[in-house]
Amino acid sequence: MDGESIKKMLRSVLLSSKEGVSIGRLQTEYRSLCGELIPHSKLGHHSLEDFLRSIPSVVRLEHRMGEMRCFAAICKETRHIAEMVARQKSSKKPGRSQLVNCTMRFKPSNPYMLNGAFHNVLPGNNLMMLYISDDFCCLYVNLFESVDSAPVLNKNRFSIPIPRNQALSVNWCNNLTNISLSPWLQPEVYNPELVQSRLSDLLSKHCSGLWLSKLPGVYLEMFAQAIPPQALQQLDTWSHICMVENLNSSNRTDRLLYPPLPPKPTAAPSPPSPPSHLAAPCPPPTYLFSPTSAESSPVKDPASTASASLWSPSRSPGFAPNMPTAVSNAAGSPPNSSAVSPLSPELQDRLLELLSKYSNGLWTHALPQLFLDTYKMAFPEAVLGQLSLLEDICSVDYPLSHDRSKAILYERREAESQRTEPCCSTAPASGVPVLGVQALPSLTLPTEQYPSVLVTEARGSDRVTVRYVGKGYSKAQESMENAMLAFYTQSPTPDTLPSPAIGQLAAVTGEAGDELARVQVIEDMTSEKVKVYYVDYGFSMEVSSSSLLVLPQDFLTLPFQATTVQLAGLEAWSSKPVVVSALERLAVGRILLMETVEVCPGEKLPLVVLYDTSQDDDLNINAACRKALQDHAAQDHAPLIVSSRYQDVWVTNVSSDGFLSCQLPCRGRSSLSGLLAKIEAFFSNQVTSECLVSQPFSGKLCLARHRGKWSRAEIYNLHGGRVMDVVFIDLGVSSSIEVTELREVPPPFLTDLTVLPAQAVRCFLADLDRPSGPWSPEALLWIRQTVLNMPCTMKVLAHHSALGCVCALSLNGQSVSAVLPKARPEAGDSPSKPAPLNLCICLSLQAGQNMDVFVPVACHPGHFVVQPWQDLYKLVVLMGEMVLYYNQSQTSSSIPLLHKEHVYAAKIDRNWHRVLLKGVLSTGLVSVYELDYGQYELVSSSQLRSLIPEFRQLPFQAVTAQLAGVPHGGWSEEASMVFRNHVEKRALVAQVESVHEGSEVKAGLGEVSERRLTVFLVDTSEEDNDVWIHNIMTDLCELPATSTI
Repeated sequence: MDGESIKKMLRSVLLSSKEGVSIGRLQTEYRSLCGELIPHSKLGHHSLEDFLRSIPSVVRLEHRMGEMRCFAAICKETRHIAEMVARQKSSKKPGRSQLVNCTMRFKPSNPYMLNGAFHNVLPGNNLMMLYISDDFCCLYVNLFESVDSAPVLNKNRFSIPIPRNQALSVNWCNNLTNISLSPWLQPEVYNPELVQSRLSDLLSKHCSGLWLSKLPGVYLEMFAQAIPPQALQQLDTWSHICMVENLNSSNRTDRLLYPPLPPKPTAAPSPPSPPSHLAAPCPPPTYLFSPTSAESSPVKDPASTASASLWSPSRSPGFAPNMPTAVSNAAGSPPNSSAVSPLSPELQDRLLELLSKYSNGLWTHALPQLFLDTYKMAFPEAVLGQLSLLEDICSVDYPLSHDRSKAILYERREAESQRTEPCCSTAPASGVPVLGVQALPSLTLPTEQYPSVLVTEARGSDRVTVRYVGKGYSKAQESMENAMLAFYTQSPTPDTLPSPAIGQLAAVTGEAGDELARVQVIEDMTSEKVKVYYVDYGFSMEVSSSSLLVLPQDFLTLPFQATTVQLAGLEAWSSKPVVVSALERLAVGRILLMETVEVCPGEKLPLVVLYDTSQDDDLNINAACRKALQDHAAQDHAPLIVSSRYQDVWVTNVSSDGFLSCQLPCRGRSSLSGLLAKIEAFFSNQVTSECLVSQPFSGKLCLARHRGKWSRAEIYNLHGGRVMDVVFIDLGVSSSIEVTELREVPPPFLTDLTVLPAQAVRCFLADLDRPSGPWSPEALLWIRQTVLNMPCTMKVLAHHSALGCVCALSLNGQSVSAVLPKARPEAGDSPSKPAPLNLCICLSLQAGQNMDVFVPVACHPGHFVVQPWQDLYKLVVLMGEMVLYYNQSQTSSSIPLLHKEHVYAAKIDRNWHRVLLKGVLSTGLVSVYELDYGQYELVSSSQLRSLIPEFRQLPFQAVTAQLAGVPHGGWSEEASMVFRNHVEKRALVAQVESVHEGSEVKAGLGEVSERRLTVFLVDTSEEDNDVWIHNIMTDLCELPATSTI
């Protein structure tokens, strides 16, 4: 790359960051974009800073916050890009997505009144903690059992699921008679007998009760016809068909329907007998709380009859909500369900066993093959066409409203009356029971996805002692120790512990006497020496008995800060010396990020994964410890010797950028082939679900099929709980697969497979240009057809830090490089022209509507972006489907013909997003606008693909908005910052004042017509007060502005 190209790429890197890039991170940012470092030495400069100072037209250097930062020098060519980036608060930085944790209060309201008045205090709330995704994010939701007579605000209104990809809303106003349906949904003639018969069939499947507000949707799903409004008025009189229970006299739809009880023998005249199939008594329904809207927000347990409003603070789809409340009826089910037999008890038990393995749900399209592989018997696929037969076994959800053939099954779980925050054990990490203290507080786990921890001790992978770092943990401990120091210094002669006993708690002074800490006596050494364990620091030490002080109860209110965890994936080798040594070298004494995979009940330690993010590339500590077990003696060829020639080399993969993965002959390859053959036989004969992967995590080693054969796969990225990226470590192939395709390594083969090193060797063909982009489809097709799975001869020519092994490959005595077609496409070489596609439907938004929203981007009150919460879980499912399609499909790998203001799919941070192309740069980068998140990004044009019609059905989720109730004009930087702090990356309630369609805002946007909302924003996260954002900004408007933006 010549000097001018380096300058252009450097300018592209700097333009993506409004706040500049530190000089220490510049090389990393540049390499992530270009695949190489800035060669300042080749350009005649001794250091990177000298090179940057020599190009003032490209880079501007400034000292900020004690470090040197680099900014892009603005030129005419890039001024519009800089202005576009400047409108954002900050750029997206590489690495893991940061989570925002928020505590939300569920605000019950009357769903049938369009506008309700807000009030400040809501009594009677109960806190419930829900775990979303995999994985990862903890959200607090206050669920109110009582409904106040003065509604707080209007939540999501009832929406009937409509077949044929049509959306229809039913607005309930004061009573159920004001229902407006499309003519094609209206029954031709009202037939009470037919409706009564259908209601009997419907209620027989809902023995535990059905909310009246959900009846129209369930009826429509089951019989493909809308329930007549006359029938809703006559339900109270049809006592032989249904029983109606009124739970709230002020709200007509807070009523439950369930089948009538069987008639009791009595001399008095009895009402008409119910149908014979309803003769069996149904258990009385149990209620947690009444619904406030018929269309429920996503919850962890889809089987719950409750309706809750949750919020996702995460931008990443892995951390957004992914479990909706289910509608347990199959789309398009015929009225008569007797044509398909229900599942036998044996099949029901096995289906429940499968669902218990997949807490994030099981796609119905994966069920037949999974059932066959696991139990060696076929699942009756006719049942999948009539999912209403499964509603007593599991819950069913249709996340893709445009495709009713795709459904997710969830295990039904009994709702817990009370749910508490996950806590660690109250016992100290020393393992010695506490003596003389009745009750100790337990350590509450942080709500962050990746909390920072200090690893203080590692006695094995199953006994790793850590301390949480941050507010509420290390900061709280520091405050407590300062209070202890003040307490003990007030007394000239503090009380010493008279006779220390094992397990007793005490305070101990430091060597200088100006520090105090809480300890536990764990061993009596001599009459003057004892061994104590520092319960807040996680290590033990011998101290003098005279230095132990009596610890008052007041200093036991803070939980012990040192806690013990176990590393996931290392259970079989927890005490191996090589594992302990790797932990000591990589983890002990370091501040790392920790991801909790599973919070185990009782006294079992939580399973975690540790990450070291201090280097340019994140290091997975769990995976590094597992790789320390590998026997490199099995690799006869390691290390590769320059100028050596190897026979019988198999090329297992050719990536799109020209890198090859090869397997060289060695004892490891022979051993691997034998082990995989035994595993094939094991899975063919074994009938068990024990090998299903129920807890995937990054760095986990498992098995997956590649081209029909089992191979070792390592997970390196998760997209929620159902889709993940894996690399087949023996083939060098990366792929995105569903969790149902993964298997645990069977215990008899676990050790043998783990100790074998990865067999794939990464190399690049000599005599070719260094890769800086994807190869042409013709070159890829030719080389794949020529050398894949063919025995070749390889000669090692050099080792390169970026390319790996540079080799000469020959097949049948002929050099592959010499006959390889043109590998690098010229600009505009036969790109695929996208066919005309249907435009994406728009979100239905109306003035006066109240809705739950998430604000991913905020610039100032005149410009921010909201995402309606109602369909965010569908966006998570959609993005998982996009990952599977674009990462697996070879046919979708061609770069489309690019047109400004057209919609494409773009790969950003390992995820695929729906984007609008805003501009094309000469450097090969393109400027795109994320249509679901409202962010501008610079990506390589090679990361764009055509957006197929299936991924255009869900409306784009990012809606531009401005704040109502405030004057619009110039906002000072201080006011904009206050606004961002109150709304950005937060879940709020929005009241729509007006909707401006695209013709009123901006014309000529190609495939997307922009709309803008004017909304009031309300923060309902406080327990006893609703905060209206426009009131805050109005107060700031009265202050004199110092600057404008």
